[in-house]
Amino acid sequence: MFENLDLKSLNERQRLAVTAPMKPALVLAGAGSGKTRVLAFRIAYVIDMGWVSPEHILALTFTNKAAREMQSRVLALLGGKSGQQTADNRLPTTKTPTLSTFHSLGVRILRQHGYLLNLPKTFAIYDKEDQLKVLKDVYVEKELDEKIKPQAVLHFIHTVKNNGVAPEVLAEQYSGYMSQTFLQGYYGYQAALLAQGGVDLDDLLVLPLKLLSSFEEVRSYYRARFRYILVDEYQDTNPVQYALLRQLSPPAAIFVVGDDAQSIYGFRGSDITNILNFEHDFPEAEVFVLDQNYRSTQNILAVSGAVLKHSKEQKPKVLWTENSAGQRVVVREFANETAEANFVVRTIVELASGITNHDSRIMNQAEESPELSFDSELDTEERPFSVLDYMLEQRNAKSKGKSQNYSTVHLPEKHAPLSQFAILYRTHAQSRALEDALLASGVPYKIVGGVRFYDRQEVKDALSYLRVLQNIRDFVALTRTFTAPPKGIGDKTGSLVKALILKNEELETNQLASVEGELEGSRQVGILGNILMFKKLRKEVLTALPGVKSRTSVVSFFDMLLSWLEADTILPLHELLMRIIHESGLVKYFSDGTETGDARVENLVELVSVAKKFSQEGWQDALPKFLEEVALVSDVDQISDEHDVVTLMTLHSAKGLEFDTVFFTGLEEGLLPHSRSMQDEAALAEEVRLAYVGVTRAKQKLYMTYVIMRGLFGESRLAVPSRLLRELPEHSVEWRGRPRFLPNSDSPNSGVTYEPFVE
Repeated sequence: MFENLDLKSLNERQRLAVTAPMKPALVLAGAGSGKTRVLAFRIAYVIDMGWVSPEHILALTFTNKAAREMQSRVLALLGGKSGQQTADNRLPTTKTPTLSTFHSLGVRILRQHGYLLNLPKTFAIYDKEDQLKVLKDVYVEKELDEKIKPQAVLHFIHTVKNNGVAPEVLAEQYSGYMSQTFLQGYYGYQAALLAQGGVDLDDLLVLPLKLLSSFEEVRSYYRARFRYILVDEYQDTNPVQYALLRQLSPPAAIFVVGDDAQSIYGFRGSDITNILNFEHDFPEAEVFVLDQNYRSTQNILAVSGAVLKHSKEQKPKVLWTENSAGQRVVVREFANETAEANFVVRTIVELASGITNHDSRIMNQAEESPELSFDSELDTEERPFSVLDYMLEQRNAKSKGKSQNYSTVHLPEKHAPLSQFAILYRTHAQSRALEDALLASGVPYKIVGGVRFYDRQEVKDALSYLRVLQNIRDFVALTRTFTAPPKGIGDKTGSLVKALILKNEELETNQLASVEGELEGSRQVGILGNILMFKKLRKEVLTALPGVKSRTSVVSFFDMLLSWLEADTILPLHELLMRIIHESGLVKYFSDGTETGDARVENLVELVSVAKKFSQEGWQDALPKFLEEVALVSDVDQISDEHDVVTLMTLHSAKGLEFDTVFFTGLEEGLLPHSRSMQDEAALAEEVRLAYVGVTRAKQKLYMTYVIMRGLFGESRLAVPSRLLRELPEHSVEWRGRPRFLPNSDSPNSGVTYEPFVE
């Protein structure tokens, strides 16, 4: 047995799952129950028993961060058989399991077999912004009705692909010209992608499925390659991923881990029935339930269980823990989002600074703004809430010229790590008040799910050059390079260049025929094809473009690209990228002496630093790997504990993470559950699961807040406490403020029935 594979370190249920026989298995893993540990041990155990060779194992998950974590744990378990791991942290063997995201697996399949679908090996991966640009060109070409927004058509395309249905079937739900616009947009968009040698993120699942279902040789190849398949977060799979697994799994056994209580991505197409129906799909399946939680306190788990009772779509499972009871969960009511934000930030400062509870009450009293005084913890007078009182107090405050000021507490220089704190909310719009309060108190923070690093203008500008080097037909990137910075290539000239490229699209296939056998499987085929294409285009430009100025601009542009394409193959990617950002004029263009310009140049330098991770090989081999990682990085993948900051994020972004202290804000009807879910039982159940995910992110302390009046989307409106706050266990919750619930006993904390507002 591998030296590090200590089965005694697992609890009984974990051990049963890890050592299960080779047949379909479902592991229902509750929040914080050690699912990643079980997956890693299962992989190591199967290899150790000699049931499956490492190179025949495929483990799939949804984020690069999760895949890296799984890889790290598996390597730690397997590296001990020979006493130590290799210097580069790999297994002491050339045979290793494939640990990947679904999308990365799709890329691998398409790179190898995409030619069967007329897809080049150097295909580009388009993000949402790229997709919208492609579709807008389709709108112009096909003269589509602009009353129907391109975003609506993109949503239609996304729904078609994620549900694995024919566009005509989905279009039947719409009437008349709307249906026709959707269909024309769909087919025009797909034709444009094919012409440009591009795919979108959905295609990374749809096209591999098409290859597996349509080509027996492809299906046989991967079934022979992957004889044992493991899936993390199985509850998040959509119909296409489910079909992909069914194509891969026979005759392989399949081992899936998931939690139906954390299925929260229905809006992205995930289908909870995949996990609910697992035993029906695999009649021989064995089911294991992991219900011991290692993350949270007993009080937090008690609250999470009470929240989950509001959903009827769950498999029976009650989490328990040997952890201490811990601090009771604080549920707090506030007048508005300003008071809510003040409380959150004050509490973070107090906890990070080690301020005592007595000091905290003095601080709250000193800094409570007048218009919020009726909600002060020191106001012990019990009186029913009155909308009229609230309105009068607000008016009186305004008449005195007192605005909603944010807390003036300041974070001291010496404090506990801020990375232990997270603020969660349902929608990004809720972050404004929280950000204002954090800024006022000097508390550094980061927002997960805001503008991604790779979505920033200057970063996308630099990446566009790399994309063109890989695929000259990537017109989205090519168009961007014309203007980043401007090169005197206008729309008309650019259109002529694109037409020449499409005219010569067979060049690579024809001219590389003699070396295809020699270079088959090498990424250099695409680079060589681009070099030949650029040289031929350069000659044609001299006769095809009418104006001397336009000819000169395009020829100079091609010469610059050729100089990079013909760079020494052993040149590291980051060194080539450094050349590009300088020789293209990007650094000079953004160095305008302003803080914004300086920040953009710093981001370009940071991009070069990221490219250094791929410096172990020459730029031609590193380029597609780098562009793939950039295209597939998620919000969660960018989360790092390197910076001492408070984390703000939506509940959807929080899944899979954990923090010592969590502030769960905005627990109001219309926010959580969201107003869009009110008429849909399945959507409402997902909102319950979303709240469950929020609660179970907390390890030690949990604060749940709601307000009486919330300003959102440009207007202030009365708020009603979320139904999810009903029936919280009395012994685990500390109510602060005046919750508007009718108790079922003499205790003010045992809210069971619900009364919206008492005037």
